[in-house]
Amino acid sequence: MHQPEVGQVARGEFGYAAGAALCVAPWLGLSRVANGQWLPDSHPTAWQVAHYPYLAQALGRPAHFYATGLLLVAPLLVCAPLALWRLRRDRWLWIPLAWALGFLFPLTLVGVAGQGFQLRYIAAAMPALCLMAAAGMAALPRWGWPVAAALGAATIATALSSAAPAEMAEPAPYFTERSLSAVGLDLRRIAPRLWRAP
Repeated sequence: MHQPEVGQVARGEFGYAAGAALCVAPWLGLSRVANGQWLPDSHPTAWQVAHYPYLAQALGRPAHFYATGLLLVAPLLVCAPLALWRLRRDRWLWIPLAWALGFLFPLTLVGVAGQGFQLRYIAAAMPALCLMAAAGMAALPRWGWPVAAALGAATIATALSSAAPAEMAEPAPYFTERSLSAVGLDLRRIAPRLWRAP
């Protein structure tokens, strides 16, 4: 397999960084001119927390919300960690792994710092997580295929049921909640800080 030269790699990295800067720099400049600061202050005020229950919910979520929340609304992503076993053989998997962690890790830090946790924040990481889930499913033995199919069906059902209610501004595990209640379990008691949808 052809290995690119160091200079070629450096030019590619510079081109990527320059393209990103061209997108971000004008926004930062406008923010500085309009707001007097490079980045707008997005810390919620006490009034906002008191008057917007959804905001109070987002601020009260635990640090593991992105991991547990994703598995509740997209159970098929349980296959994504299986792809880690293939990293040594399929080196391309480092790309979606770095892509996903590049969003999940800093946004978790932002949430812990007081900005709150919302699944829509990590929408840009979803394609990478889906690629890893697909790689994980490809590594499953045949007995695992029905399990993956069931997880996929649950994910689709969750997406459809979550798209209907207008009171939540992000995906919510309505299907999981209803499935648990059918066997006498209450998701809001099991994980009270994750969702408190009205």
